Amino acid sequence: MVKLEAKKIGETFRQLRKEEKYKGPDLVAGITSISSLNKFEKGDLNLSFAKVIMLLDRLHISADEFIQLIEPDFGRSYQDLINKIYQDYVHKDIRSLREALDDVAKRYQNEESNFGILIQAVVVALIKDLDPNFVVEPEINNQLFDYLMAVENWGNFQISIFNNCLTILSSQMIHSIMKELAFKISKMAHVHDNQEYALTAIVNAVEVLLNRNDLAGAQQLVRFFENAQLSQEASVIRIKLAFFKNLLSKNSDALQDNSSLIHTLRIIGSKQLASSYEEYQEKFLQEHPF
Repeated sequence: MVKLEAKKIGETFRQLRKEEKYKGPDLVAGITSISSLNKFEKGDLNLSFAKVIMLLDRLHISADEFIQLIEPDFGRSYQDLINKIYQDYVHKDIRSLREALDDVAKRYQNEESNFGILIQAVVVALIKDLDPNFVVEPEINNQLFDYLMAVENWGNFQISIFNNCLTILSSQMIHSIMKELAFKISKMAHVHDNQEYALTAIVNAVEVLLNRNDLAGAQQLVRFFENAQLSQEASVIRIKLAFFKNLLSKNSDALQDNSSLIHTLRIIGSKQLASSYEEYQEKFLQEHPF
């Protein structure tokens, strides 16, 4: 993990306070003491996270913005690496992905945080998606699962890890995570569209379970999804959920609804998506006839 120096944090905070023309006593009233503020700005005291957040709120600065000022590259390691290997995945360059996996393993072999194993898990999942015969080391799976279960409050990072690694998580692991997902995303559900990201991951999990012929598990996820509060912006997610729900219901009226849905997609110009849904339904019905 990136360690932010206390002195740099204090100096940045003091600069912001001066720019906003806040006097120390006025800023800290009801939050902390002026002496604690002075020590904090000098880097001699680490205030609690809650107090720092309250002080930043009075300066009209978010925690994300404050971190960006202190360390512009903070939190970008994951996204940078994902961007780097994305082209290899798109071009189905398994050899380059395997090389990336080796590089990640060496780079983070002495890292005490979870970051290294999580990145390895993402790369492994991409390789597995391209090569179903690729053998995933149980240690990677188990450590990934342990991490996802241990973190109580999920933000975009954890949701992204879960979504990207669905192909290597066992069905039982997915079920176990799903039982706690509503709680895990509850505190940060409305930050950076995390709710929509989480709901997208759930729909993708439904598809993974369907592809594994775990129809009962897929139905459980659909029921979970239906109880979630969806925003109007989640229209694409709604369409995909309706499609899977109709498939799982296995009745002629529901399949007719899917035909109407596919027809609507074609009318609005989403012909490629409509064709993919149509092909998926045909394959599913061949494997699971009424």
